[in-house]
This record gives sequence, structure tokens and C-alpha cells, in this order.
Amino acid sequence: MGATEANGRVASIVGLREPHPAMTETSTIAASGDAGLQEFGGEATGQRPWLTAMGRGARKKCPRCGRGRLLRGYSRTVDACDHCRLDIDGRHQADDAPPYFTIFIVGHIVVPLALAVKQLFDPPMWLQFAIWSPTILLATLWMLPICKGALVGLQWAHRMHGFAGPDDTPSPAV
Repeated sequence: MGATEANGRVASIVGLREPHPAMTETSTIAASGDAGLQEFGGEATGQRPWLTAMGRGARKKCPRCGRGRLLRGYSRTVDACDHCRLDIDGRHQADDAPPYFTIFIVGHIVVPLALAVKQLFDPPMWLQFAIWSPTILLATLWMLPICKGALVGLQWAHRMHGFAGPDDTPSPAV
């Protein structure tokens, strides 16, 4: 395999070009009944813009249409989109990723600010705790549903966890 072909495969995996033929071969072979393969995410027909889907999810809107709600309450996903009827129930297996990214983002914002305040003003320790504890808590509570929505949007764009459509069930031989 040449370097150009390898780069084409990597680019297709990350969504930069058309899907590689091997990705659709899996769907064809799985549909034909080969017992050794399982289809994850269905056939990749048409591109789903992952950046748009993540942006819509971060705004807590449906990743497909951008109009219906994605979250019910604080961080629980709705059963289906109010506008386009995208089935979201059970397809939001973001697990520990939203808290991880929330901690990562909040930490990378608050720690430099806290260090800058310490170096510039040298406030007493009690004042630092009084400032940064509520700041971290509020930033985390604000950021968690945004991260969850963005990750559900990314899952939809990459056809993960059943977001592929009606043919996303694994082959019966597996």
C-alpha cells in the first residue's frame, strides 16, 4: 500500500473525503450473511457534517435539524426530536466523556486565571477559595450539558450507537 492510499484511508475515517470502499463492503458482506462480520452504524450513504452537528448539540438542539430540543432537563436526552422526529432514545452513550471534557476545559480556563490572580494580586488564601470554588462549580455546571450535547452531535454525525438509520441492526449471525 502506497503512502497516498494510506493517507486516503485515514482521511476517509476522519471524514475528510468520501468513505473508503472497504467501509461499504462491510455493510454488503454483513447483509449477505457472512458470519464473521458485524455491522456497526449501518451503511454510510451521504456525509453528515460533524462540526455542524457538534455545534447544534452544544446549543442543546437536535444534531440533524438544529430546531428541536436535544436535552430534557439538565442532561437527559429527549426520546425524539420535536421537529424532525430523530430517534435519540438510548443513542446517547456518551458515558464518562462529557464530565471528562468538562473538567478538561474548565481546568484549562480556571487554573491559568487563578495563577495570574495569585501572581498579580497575591490575595489571601481564604479569598482565593471564596472566589475559585464557586467559579469552578458554576463553570462545571454550565459546561456539562454543552459538552454532552456536542458529543451526542458527534455521535450522530459519525453514525455511532445506532444513529445510522433503520438498517443499523447487527447481522443475526453475530
